[in-house]
Amino acid sequence: MALFADLTEGRGSITVEWTPLRALWLATAYPAYSGWLVRHGLVPAISLTSANLTSANLYGADLTSANLTGADLTGANLTGADLTGAR
Repeated sequence: MALFADLTEGRGSITVEWTPLRALWLATAYPAYSGWLVRHGLVPAISLTSANLTSANLYGADLTSANLTGADLTGANLTGADLTGAR
């Protein structure tokens, strides 16, 4: 709770390395929130160029504007996924 208090009172900050794994986790666990963050420019669109997503469960993921160039989606579950603007 001390960390939360420090952040809300403007006495600190948190720096997180934004990785493709974190972006994909957010897009699948909290798709609406992930999409909102991307649309408002707070996090970059997901770049999974040449990623091996064979049999990945991407059910309901918000992959708006994601770069999936060369990604292997063989057997991936994309049911309900938002691929608007994805390439």
